[in-house]
Amino acid sequence: MAGAAVAMVVSSVVETAVTDWALTAVVGGEFLFTSGLAVELVAGAAGLMAGGLVASALAPDAETPKINSAATQAAQGALVNVSSNVEPLPVIYGSRIVGGSRVFAAASGSSNEFFHVVLVLGEGEIESIDEIYLDGNAVGALDANGVATSGTYSGVVRVKKYLGSDEQLADPDLMAEIPDWTSSCRLRGVAYIYVRLTYNKDAFHGLPVITAAVKGRKLYDPRTGLTAFSSNPSLMIRDYLTNSRYGRGVAESSIDDATFIAAANSCDAPVALGSYSGPKYVSNGVVNVDSSAFDNLKTMLTSCRGMLIYSGGLFKLRLEEALSSTFDFTEDNITGGWKFGGPQKRALYNRAKLRFYDELNRYQPQILPFINNTYTALDGGNPSELALELPFTSKMEIANYIGIQEVRQSRFGLTASFTALPEGLRTEVGDVVTITHSTPGWINKPFRVLQMSPKSSDEVEVVVREYDPSVYVFDFATPSRSTLVTNLPNPTAQPAAPGVPAIAEVQYQTTGSAGVKVKAVVSWASADAPFIVGYQLQWKLTSDTDWQSTDTPATSYELFDLAPNRWDFRISAINALGKSSDWAGRTNVEILGLTAAPADVANLTIVASNGTALGQWDLSPDLDVRIGGRTVLRWTPMTTGAHWENGIPVGEFNGDATSGQLPMLTGTYMAKFKDSTGNWSTGIASWVLTAGTLTALPNSQTLTENTTWAGSKSGLVVVGSSLQLDGSVPIDSMAALVDAWGMLDSLGGVNSAGTYDFAAVMDFGTVGTRRFTANIQALAFDTGDFIDFRGPVDDWDSVDGLAINDATVTLLAALSPDGVAYSAWFPFMAGDFTCRAAKFRLLYESAQPTHNVGVSQLSVTANW
Repeated sequence: MAGAAVAMVVSSVVETAVTDWALTAVVGGEFLFTSGLAVELVAGAAGLMAGGLVASALAPDAETPKINSAATQAAQGALVNVSSNVEPLPVIYGSRIVGGSRVFAAASGSSNEFFHVVLVLGEGEIESIDEIYLDGNAVGALDANGVATSGTYSGVVRVKKYLGSDEQLADPDLMAEIPDWTSSCRLRGVAYIYVRLTYNKDAFHGLPVITAAVKGRKLYDPRTGLTAFSSNPSLMIRDYLTNSRYGRGVAESSIDDATFIAAANSCDAPVALGSYSGPKYVSNGVVNVDSSAFDNLKTMLTSCRGMLIYSGGLFKLRLEEALSSTFDFTEDNITGGWKFGGPQKRALYNRAKLRFYDELNRYQPQILPFINNTYTALDGGNPSELALELPFTSKMEIANYIGIQEVRQSRFGLTASFTALPEGLRTEVGDVVTITHSTPGWINKPFRVLQMSPKSSDEVEVVVREYDPSVYVFDFATPSRSTLVTNLPNPTAQPAAPGVPAIAEVQYQTTGSAGVKVKAVVSWASADAPFIVGYQLQWKLTSDTDWQSTDTPATSYELFDLAPNRWDFRISAINALGKSSDWAGRTNVEILGLTAAPADVANLTIVASNGTALGQWDLSPDLDVRIGGRTVLRWTPMTTGAHWENGIPVGEFNGDATSGQLPMLTGTYMAKFKDSTGNWSTGIASWVLTAGTLTALPNSQTLTENTTWAGSKSGLVVVGSSLQLDGSVPIDSMAALVDAWGMLDSLGGVNSAGTYDFAAVMDFGTVGTRRFTANIQALAFDTGDFIDFRGPVDDWDSVDGLAINDATVTLLAALSPDGVAYSAWFPFMAGDFTCRAAKFRLLYESAQPTHNVGVSQLSVTANW
């Protein structure tokens, strides 16, 4: 594979194939074999569509890991004693209680009252051997000679500890008492304990199982350059890869330490998971060196949801965690070859059964179950369980967090493959990318890269799987350990009520043609009462008397498509005997739905560029703006005190856009979002562009229309010095009383449209290129907004009245090469045009009969 950029991934949760450590490859097939590790990666349409699941580090297989796996047996076996001197020497990482192999046993004393045991624990050098247990009972404190000093074992147990350095010597006490144990019995590089038991019928009932609390291997940390004890999963995986004694002996030059450092830092990041506070991932386990290297690595990766990647001749470690996109795949770099797949139904999990090794229970295996009720409801109540083995996880909260992520990840199983230009190699396996392409209809849809395979055409085949950052959010209640009590509660008593429900509105994108909708997420604190088996949630319109109802075992529920209105909610706890608590409720909760105003435009900037202006702003946080909405920009020549109602439309862009070209004008640019149902953001973002930004030209000619308004008018009227839409009904047609007419200039409501043609044209006599710039000062207003009609002041949205978003003016231009024939009208605010003559028209538009717009200044200047 010299010169080929092959990328593959080894993970903790996928069935894999293992081969010899050879440098070979099968191009175009389903297997990529690389130096030392092999993983079955799906390549081609057959692989992508078979079963609808891409086999990768990031998509758990429905049937793996299995409960009785070799890793599980090794973890359980670490707690027992085996009599053998040919057992594989395990590698202890992190902190564990381990048994070991009895490699030597002998009796001594005049009546064989002393029994000597040498118990090998694992590879050295380890950090420490701490407490010693006999049949699970702690030996306790030891004196300087290793003799127990208190309790049952006082004076009858002696323990000598050896950490497994290459320089350690044979135990002198054992040599003195057992001639067969000579000075050559050093067990260099082996961590072990020597235990002498003195016969005592009260202390011992047969040969006890001996275990030891151990802090395991010292690990090299590339962050510090030091070798010391650590429970960091990244450092363990690196150690196993590079160690030539028990690991794979990978050269240091083949390790991408930058990725291992990043993974180590991520593992060490502090988190609060229920009652646990500490590093996000901690690894404590025992490696069986008789297992395949691939199985051992896969097992270690479970402790941090890691991905071991071999790419470009380097081993890299990535954690599956929330990331930002590193590359955008678009129609500019995707050449085709689309194939799509989705998860099998059996791989959509709604619950999990996690086996971990509980450090609070002396590393005994524990089963931790949990159920996601939302997913169960989506699956029609049918259980689909993930059985997940976590041999290197010893903290219940971390095990729960890993299981939650795996279950969530199973719900995002959409996969795709496509062919891309070589620039696609700027990303690599494990990266998060976005895809915008018309074939699947995706716009900035995030995916994680599973595979990169170069093709003979110099293109690259990319396999991706759907990515969603919500997978990594810890918002499930951490389970707690139950304790025995002597005073049992009374199940016949009325249970305590749950917490008062909280209601949050969340937008979501439908899969059909319905677009964006809103759901109400109702959540509450669990009832502080025993025997609670579920809750009854009820809701109704505040104005109604009848409640709607549902039962759920969870402490949250999603209500889809509630109509915008005021609603009441209440929740009751139900115990195992069917007794209900009092209601906990909230009334008169306003549900806005899609009528809610979108967030304001943020970080608007306008930059002059080659005679035009480039507007830039932040992406809207509202889904119904990004999908089907618009970003609207207006301009006014005012540089201070500008309001939206003063603005003239100068640009309108798709709601998912973050930039656009605008005419370059002196004054204030303003921006608002408009969502898919026509709601406008309430505030404006503004940017002032000064005259110093524009390029000065020596010659000019100006047409000024305001004051006299001598041009041709249609549907317009001059009021004072302002040109505005005329009323739509003559006085003779008004049937109501004069007191109810409103403004005389807008009787019956204003016209919906009108035009004003400039009194003169600009005729320069010769054809030439000139810069045309408009100056318009306008004000939109509501002719029906009278203080007398507003009601109490406390109910006013604004002293200035409601914002007017739908009454605007647009300047049109038409050009002529000869002063006779003119082009069609087109919108214009600023631009460079080649012509002999130009004429101008102002177009008025209003969507409401009481919304008008008045223009007090109107001129066009040509510069050349």
